[in-house]
Parts: sequence; C-alpha cells; structure tokens
Amino acid sequence: MPYACVSPGLGLSPNGVWAVFFNGSGIKIISVNDTKEWQVTFSELSGTEGAGTVSVAHWSPDGKYAYVLPHQDGADGGYEWFWGSEWTKLIRLDLGTGTWTDTKMGYAYSFSPNDRYLAYRSEQGIHIHDLRTGQEKVIPIRYAEYGRFTWSPDSQQILFIATLNEMDLENRENGFTALLYDVEADERQIAFENNIKFLYPVQWNDENQVVFEKLFGGFGERYNLDLNTGIITLTQNQ
Repeated sequence: MPYACVSPGLGLSPNGVWAVFFNGSGIKIISVNDTKEWQVTFSELSGTEGAGTVSVAHWSPDGKYAYVLPHQDGADGGYEWFWGSEWTKLIRLDLGTGTWTDTKMGYAYSFSPNDRYLAYRSEQGIHIHDLRTGQEKVIPIRYAEYGRFTWSPDSQQILFIATLNEMDLENRENGFTALLYDVEADERQIAFENNIKFLYPVQWNDENQVVFEKLFGGFGERYNLDLNTGIITLTQNQ
C-alpha cells in the first residue's frame, strides 16, 4: 500500500487514487491499486540536462490530470521566487495515458477554487483561461512586474499586485498596487495604489475581506483589506 510523503508536491492525490514518490530527478505516480504507473523526469519535462526536481502543482478534480512542475536547481535568482520565472513550465500529465503536454502557462499561475479557471501571466498581460471551454480573456497590464494571484471564494474575482518598476534593493519607491478583476463582468478596478508597505495577498477569507503580508520586513505581520471601504488594518503582529 503506497504511503503519503511529507514533501511538498508529493503524497496522495486528493481523491486517494494516486501516490507520488521521488524517483531520482523526477517523480513516479502510481495508482493505489497498482494498475497504472507513470514516471516523469526533470530532463524530459524541461528539455535540459541540468540538475532539477519535479513536483505536483495541482490535481484536476475530475481525476484526469496532474499538473506538474520541473524546477531547476538554483534557478530562482533575484525576485523570481516571488513573481515567478519565465523558465517555469506547467506540465499537464494525462493520468489515463501517461502522456504530458506543456500548457505554456507556467510563468505565474493560479487555479480558481472551483477549478474552472487558470490565471497566468505573459508579456501580453494576465490571461484568464477557462478550463471547461478552452477560451481565454487577456487583461492588458502596463506594469513592470505583476502576479501573486488570489481568487475570491466564489471564483468570480481575482486580486493581484503590480509594480511600476522591476524591484531591486535600491528601486522601491513606488510600492505595490493591488488590482481587482471581475471575470464575469470583465471589469477591473484598483483596490489600493502605490502601497509602500509592499503588501501582497495571501488569502481571500470571504466576499469582501482579503489577508495580506509584507514582502520586506514585518515578519509575522498580517493586514486585512476591506474591499468595500478600501481600509487596510493590521490584524496580526508577532
């Protein structure tokens, strides 16, 4: 009987049908009834011979797919760990056949809570990809960096941050702007602008309350944004 691993991206699938194990520079995905077994490696997914690992990023709720990430060792320089890397690939593995496809949506991505949408970043802006129909909306973004997507609980809105300048230790004067996009209404609005606390969203608790943390300093500090009033309050300080 396969056992659950404790490392990120490993262990049992949410439906308990698949178990994931390290296998050298890749992973092995085995059905718990031992009828199917798939193996993918870093080199085949990335197309390179460098050192790296593979992890599961997401399981489709219908049990058909596992989305996996090849991760190159030492690839996250600068703020790539925060915004996402152009190098990152989001691979969709068909659990029925063992075949895989590069989704081309790996730069920075987020699945909606109901698993209908996949938001991801490109040079054109933010894409909202409908996983049921394959259709996409593109939200043009005129910022140097953007991402850190957080979905509303009903999967109808997405909040993300953006900054006018690429960040480094000497270029932080503009802060973060938080933008809110309504998927159904196709409308965008600014939740807050040029916040020099550099707050980024981590959790959308209910319809109008979003939790933020600070990128620089303030370890343990959490802030709450009320979307109705636009008021930001410190809620936790450890």
